[in-house]
Amino acid sequence: MGSGVLEICHIIRGYEPGVSELISDVTSSLSGYDIIEDDFPERMYGKMIQDVIMELRMEKGMTLLTVNRNMENIVNPLLDMIIEEGDKMVVLAGTA
Repeated sequence: MGSGVLEICHIIRGYEPGVSELISDVTSSLSGYDIIEDDFPERMYGKMIQDVIMELRMEKGMTLLTVNRNMENIVNPLLDMIIEEGDKMVVLAGTA
């Protein structure tokens, strides 16, 4: 898992220990999947999250978990949020 994801898990653990355990269970039992942090493709700059979510899911089979903007994780971003250059995505992605 990327360092941003680990940071999220540590934050969640402080507030919701049960949720942290669930994340750990899910990510360790999902053979063939991983949580990764990566830059958004340039073609997604200027698009709304609602469009990006559908594109990632339909074209790549990825599920968007959070957006990292300026070193801040935006969990469950608003659907009308616009992707900006420099934003990073944290996704659940197949490893195969």
